[in-house]
Parts: sequence; structure tokens; C-alpha cells
Amino acid sequence: MRERGDLHGGRVGLGAPPTVSERLLPEVLRRFHLNYPDLELRFHEGSTSMLMGLLDSGEIEMAVVTLPITQRGLVLTELFRERLVLIVEPAHRLATCAEVTIGDLAEERFLLYSPGGYVRDATLRACREAGFLPKVALDSGSMELLLRMAEAGLGIAIVPPLALKGDEELVVIELAAPHLDRTMALVARDGRALTPAAQRLHSFLIAELRRPGGRVHTNAPRVVLGAVLSRAAMPCTTTHASGQTV
Repeated sequence: MRERGDLHGGRVGLGAPPTVSERLLPEVLRRFHLNYPDLELRFHEGSTSMLMGLLDSGEIEMAVVTLPITQRGLVLTELFRERLVLIVEPAHRLATCAEVTIGDLAEERFLLYSPGGYVRDATLRACREAGFLPKVALDSGSMELLLRMAEAGLGIAIVPPLALKGDEELVVIELAAPHLDRTMALVARDGRALTPAAQRLHSFLIAELRRPGGRVHTNAPRVVLGAVLSRAAMPCTTTHASGQTV
């Protein structure tokens, strides 16, 4: 008869970006550990580019990453999609807007997250396509710092809903089309056979994180902590330097 350790043990390496690591994986991995207490998990947090390097070197067997991925030879399973949102302090001029365009943000101070990361690159690309270069007030690898700076009124930020814990005094505003979405996927190396331990984790993560049709895993509330709950969302108006409202 096979021992329990043979059936449920082993070692496996997993990687994921910070927002997924902090908001989704603790509870998912807790349940996984309850099912497979003898399995040794090695976890790495980092950007998609860093995780792809670890995957290529064999240090991890799989990773949750942001698409698109340019590398070939991968087994890829799309998990879910998130629509990026704008966050501002409650006293901000845009706080009563239900929706804004990227062009509405041309005169704002931007708080940018994670150099080399998808959200930062998507934000900069959207600004360029709207015809301006953003004024950068913060460039940080700490999402917590970015949120605190936004709360303090030191700038605005475009973030994935997963970045919000729900206890921030911030207003969440939708971005008008063309929307900024990020798609998360679980990737492993094609042609590199997964160990039984890795196969168990791979199947478990897909079952826990995949959303039919790629829908978002979580929806951010418009107002976090109710700081401006009494305000009705209104169509957005912006004021040019001349004072003309459009």
C-alpha cells in the first residue's frame, strides 16, 4: 500500500504578481494546504517578466501572469479579466464623475505602480494615445504606498480592482472606452512534464481562480468606505485653463 506522502506529498514552485498574491492566493492556498498538507509549496512574488524568468529556469513550475506573453512553448490557461479603474481622493474635482476619459486626466499628477509592470505600461500607453505625457508624482513598487498617496490627495492612479482592500478612503471611477483591461492566466512550460504535486496544484488553481467567459474575479465598489456616499454620480465635466467647462 502506498504511503500518504507518496499520494499527497512532493514539492512545487508557484509565482504570482503582488495583487493576486495578496488578495486571492492566501485563502486559495490555505484550502489547498488543507487538502494536501504534505505538499511543500515554494512561492515567489514578482512581476510577469521576473516570473517568466523563474519559470524558464525551472525554479517554479507555474505562474499566474498578465497577458499577453511573447514567449513560446507555454501551456496557458486564461483565468479571469479585470477592468482597470481610476482612484481619487473624495475631495478631488473628478470625485462625482461616474466615468472619465483618459484625456480628462491630462493635467493630473499620476501615481504609477511597478516599473515594468502591465498596469503601469497600459497607463502610459493610454496617455500617449490620448495625446499627452503624464506628470508623474510617484513611481513605486508598493501598491500600499500608492493607495496611501492617493488618499492623501497627492495624485491619481489607475489600478486593478484587486488592488483595493475595501478600507481605503478613495472614490473609484470607471474609465470610458477604450477600456483598459488586464487578463490573468496560469502558465506552465510546454513539454516539461509536471510532477504529480505540480499537477495537483495546477488543477486546483484553475478550479479556484478560473471564471467562465473570463469575467472579472471581483468588482470594485464605486465608493470605498462610503466617504462620498451622499454624492450622486454625475456626468463628468472638465475645465480647461481658460475656465471653460466642456
